[in-house]
Amino acid sequence: CEKSTDAGLTWKQVYTGIPADIWYCTALSDQLVYVAGAEGYIGRTTDGGTTWDTVHILPKPLLGPISFRDAAHGVIVGSGGRVLLTSDSGTTWKQLPFPVSAQLNGVAMLNDSVMVICVGSNIYRTTTGGLPSGVPQQPMIDLSVQVYPNPTPGASTIQYVLPSATTVSFTFTDARGVIVSSTAPQLQDVGTHTQPFDATLLPNGVYYFTLSTTQGRATGSITVQR
Repeated sequence: CEKSTDAGLTWKQVYTGIPADIWYCTALSDQLVYVAGAEGYIGRTTDGGTTWDTVHILPKPLLGPISFRDAAHGVIVGSGGRVLLTSDSGTTWKQLPFPVSAQLNGVAMLNDSVMVICVGSNIYRTTTGGLPSGVPQQPMIDLSVQVYPNPTPGASTIQYVLPSATTVSFTFTDARGVIVSSTAPQLQDVGTHTQPFDATLLPNGVYYFTLSTTQGRATGSITVQR
């Protein structure tokens, strides 16, 4: 990182200790600064960059942009539909549900209830603090999801393990959040299952999927490369 104390006339390098590229930065004061970027790292300094605290989000998403409404409450968005909320000045982060598994391009936190998130050319708004209104929150769960081959020249298979019988559906989106395919909900037994993804007619790029069940959901990405 680079730091200026004279309105940008001169700059001094600041070492955050984060072993990855930093793409986004926001300063709430001359002492309190947050950064985020590749490999799921979030950095915070409370002394103007002299020392840094870091949080590592798995499975290593690309994080940013950042928005804070005050020193305690903020949000960071990123790849795979990641929406991370803090209410303790960045000490801990909670992942919120989001309807698409895509790269989130922008965010503005207006108050405790209202946030606006940009996904490509689409804008999403919440008035419930990011939580579904009137329905139970659907958590992220571990379904041992694997994708092969990935990258793929055209077709991939998603393998997943259900710990109990449940209704399953898939939604596939491009990097802009546009749905390219989906499946209707169907009841599946406990055990290992597969879902094909046919990208033979899709252009090269990264595509995201959301596996939704009655117990929760899992997300992932598939790279199409010819």
